Amino acid sequence: MRTIFKTRGRTFYAPTSTATDDIINNFYSQLQDVINSNKKNCETLVVAGDFNAKLGNQRIPLVMGPHGYDDRNSRGDRLVDFCMVNNLTAAHSWFPKRSSYKVTWISRRKRKDVGTPEFTALRNEVKHPCQKDLNEWLVTNINTLNQAYQNHNCRAMFKTADVLLQKTCTPVVNIKDANGLLLETAEEEIQRWHQYAVDLFESNRPRPPHHTTEVERNPPSPEETKEAIQALKNHKAPGVDCVKSEALKAATQDPEIFKTLHGAVCNIWNSGKWPQSMTKSVYIKNSKRGLCNNYRTLALISQASKIVLNVIQRRLERTANIEVSDTQCGFVSGKGTTDGIYLLKGVAESHYAGKRPLRLVFVDYKKAFDSVNQALLFAKLRYLGVEEDVMRLLEDLYINSNGKLRWKGRMTDEFETPVGVR
Repeated sequence: MRTIFKTRGRTFYAPTSTATDDIINNFYSQLQDVINSNKKNCETLVVAGDFNAKLGNQRIPLVMGPHGYDDRNSRGDRLVDFCMVNNLTAAHSWFPKRSSYKVTWISRRKRKDVGTPEFTALRNEVKHPCQKDLNEWLVTNINTLNQAYQNHNCRAMFKTADVLLQKTCTPVVNIKDANGLLLETAEEEIQRWHQYAVDLFESNRPRPPHHTTEVERNPPSPEETKEAIQALKNHKAPGVDCVKSEALKAATQDPEIFKTLHGAVCNIWNSGKWPQSMTKSVYIKNSKRGLCNNYRTLALISQASKIVLNVIQRRLERTANIEVSDTQCGFVSGKGTTDGIYLLKGVAESHYAGKRPLRLVFVDYKKAFDSVNQALLFAKLRYLGVEEDVMRLLEDLYINSNGKLRWKGRMTDEFETPVGVR
């Protein structure tokens, strides 16, 4: 169905509120003449413009819709009467819109520059370069996203996608005390986390004895130190010293800095003593809800200490490659849990094909890495024949280890960690 009708549009600008009544009456008289001439031509008239009137938010049948704004003033009363006489309606009041779109506003305070030509020019001068920079930023990130996709770099791809999507952070909720009651203040939560950490790492077992006898030292060579630095993983959170692995890698490209750093590593190795900043850890909690036991503890250690730890790990691998069973898939170089899952799937399929029963046992140790007996661990390492200078370094690291827990940007008091491993 198609309807054909004639429409005539007129634009008006009513006098401001400072105009006299004679000027206002003259304006509406001229407007009425236009309305009357339109009726003779049988045309539908659309009147658009700024009437400098506030119609308010009170609904009036056939005149005002449900989406008005603010209170009506005297000029608004005059406009409503005019609409009722001429069967006109305020079209803007029939559609939901933001308040800023319903009215035009210019500040009457002289110190406000909104609405002046200078303000408009300055706004455009700032707005247009910002829009240009935003477009360039979007193009750069999209190109980075495409390049990461082509190079199969999943980390860079998802990281760039998160930046473009501007994902909101999950709000951190309050935790509960040991009795299950919700804690209300941040101070109560910090105290609860400190008590939880003390209970978690509490142990009745004595700490490993600290040996003081002299042993033969075999400090790392410059090549070992360089390999240990290059083995540091990127994009890892720093420890208490706030030094990232990328900064260490970049700094050691300078021969003098590398020489100084290698000398510091050798001093730690020869003395068997760790700097205090390297024995401290910052514990963070992953996002969960409710009781503290539901959260998983993540320790952030100094990236500089990982240089010495990487050297120790490479030397321990010599013993581990001999002692570790071939059936172990976790924590073994060149293998992973996916290999174990693949083998388990093959065993299950063979038993299913032969119609034989298969029994599987899954063991999940509660807080496994946070409850390791350090004395038994060191005794086992000595039994396996680990060098004594390596053992002295490990013992000094764990004997003097302590940490703090970070929660909502605040730190708990320091607590000891007599059990668990890094």
